[in-house]
Amino acid sequence: MILKPQILLLDEPFSALDAINRGNARKLFLKVWNEHKPLCLFVTHDIDEALLISHKILVVRNDSYLLLHNSVREKNRLDQEYGELLKHLEELISGGEGHE
Repeated sequence: MILKPQILLLDEPFSALDAINRGNARKLFLKVWNEHKPLCLFVTHDIDEALLISHKILVVRNDSYLLLHNSVREKNRLDQEYGELLKHLEELISGGEGHE
């Protein structure tokens, strides 16, 4: 990050990668973010990716939205709280719950 931008806009940056390269790209992204701390708007359709990377998750569905604080970012995928938030997000997306 030669220019050290204050804001990064990332629209599904890892979507075309296979599982191994996607994991490596996530690690690199988090390393760069931890060093420079730019504001990032990271668009993804991958709920697991959102949980692994984000501090806040904005679920947008039709004309409604819901902003959630990601309390499991630093946790293991096998952690019960991680599984509960993953399930909650899946239900929000498939069930259409949200707030305007």
